[in-house]
Amino acid sequence: MAATQLISHDESLHILRRQNGKELPIVEIQLQQLKQNAGFLGEYYVLRIVSATGSPATTKVHQFFVKTLPQKNLEFRKELELYGVLKKESAIYKKILPKLREYAKRQFSCDCFLARDDLLVLEDLTLSSKQLQQQEIITIQNYRIILQQLATLHAASIAWERAEQTCLVEQFPNELDEFLLSSENKWYLTGLKAIVYLALQHKSFQDITSQNFIKNNVYQLLLQAADQLTKPSKKLRNVFSHRDLSRSNIFLNSHQGCLFIDFGLCSYSTPAIDIHFMLYINSSIEERRLMYDEIMEYYFDELQARFKLMDIPSEEVTREDFELDCRRGHLVGLIVSALCLPVFKIPAELCTKLKFENSSKFDHWMNVDRSELLELAMAQDAGYKTEVMSIIAELVVYLMQNAKLIKDLIV
Repeated sequence: MAATQLISHDESLHILRRQNGKELPIVEIQLQQLKQNAGFLGEYYVLRIVSATGSPATTKVHQFFVKTLPQKNLEFRKELELYGVLKKESAIYKKILPKLREYAKRQFSCDCFLARDDLLVLEDLTLSSKQLQQQEIITIQNYRIILQQLATLHAASIAWERAEQTCLVEQFPNELDEFLLSSENKWYLTGLKAIVYLALQHKSFQDITSQNFIKNNVYQLLLQAADQLTKPSKKLRNVFSHRDLSRSNIFLNSHQGCLFIDFGLCSYSTPAIDIHFMLYINSSIEERRLMYDEIMEYYFDELQARFKLMDIPSEEVTREDFELDCRRGHLVGLIVSALCLPVFKIPAELCTKLKFENSSKFDHWMNVDRSELLELAMAQDAGYKTEVMSIIAELVVYLMQNAKLIKDLIV
C-alpha cells in the first residue's frame, strides 16, 4: 500500500508540525506494515516521513507508529467500526489524555500526532523505550515503576473531577463505556465459551458434580459477575482506568519510568480492577501469589502519596475501601486471565501465521468458536497447555467455592 493512500500529504505535514512545532518540507513518505506485532483489533505500521533540513542535500527521517482498522479484511473492518474501538481511542487521545496529563504533571502516555476515527499516528516508543516482551519476567522493581504511573493516572482523574466538579463517565459516556467485558462484544462471549470448553476437559473436573457445575453455572456466573464488577461502583471511588496493561502495552525507560499505550479499552471503574488486570495478565500464578501483598501495599502507598501532591483528601480511597476493592479485583483478575491468556499465550509464530494466511478463519476463532484454535495450540506446545489449564482451574475452583458469595462483592 502506498503511504499516501493511508495518510495524506497534508496530514503528514500536520504530523511533522505537531512533532516539531514548525513547518518542514517533505521529501518522501514511507509506510511499512508490522506483521510480527499484529494487533487483534487492527493493523500496525511504521510511518517514516523524510524531511528536508535546510542544508543542501541533507534530510532527516521522522519515525512514527501507526495503528489502523484492517485495510484488506473488510468484513472484520465493518465489525470493528460497529464496535467503535479505534474511534473511542482516538477520542480519548484528543479529549481525555491531554487533560489528565495536566493534572498528573507528568507524562504517562506516548504523544499522539494524528487521531482519526480509523487511524492513530503515535510516537514510536521503540526508539526511546523498552517494550516488555512476552516471555520476559517482570521484576518487582518493574512492577513498582508501573504502579507509580497507575497511581498517578488514577489520582489525576480524581483531581480533575474535584477541580472541575465533574464526573468523567458522565462527561465522556461513549469514551469510557465498558467494551472488553461487555455482552455486546463477540470476542468476549467467545472467550467465555472457551473457558467452559477448557474447564470441561480439565482432568481435575471429570467427576459428575464438577461437570454439571461447569455446564450449568460457569458461563452465567462469569457473565453476571464481570458485568456487575466492571460497572462504576456506587460505594467505592471510581477512576479513569486503562484496563489493558498487558506487557506489550508497557514501555520502560530511564526518563519517565514507563509509558502506556493502547487506550482503546479504557473505562471508569475502581482502582483495584485496573491493578488486578495488569498483575494477573502479566504474571504466572506462582509469581502473582508471591508478590501480591507487596504489590497491593505499594500501590496504596503510592496512591496516597499522589493524593498529597495533588491536594486530594486521603479519605477518597481509604484502606478499608481498598481492601474491599481488592477482593472484587481478584475475581475480575481471574476472569480476565482465563479469558485473555489462552489467546495471548498462543505461540507467536503460530498466531501470526494463522492470522495472515487465513484471516477469515482466524476471525471465526476469535469471535465465534475458539475450540479448534486452542486444540491446535495445545497440540503444538505442551507447556502452553499446562499453563492455560492451571489458569482455568484456579478460576473454576474459586467459582465452586464462592458462587453464593459473589453477589456480596457487587457494591
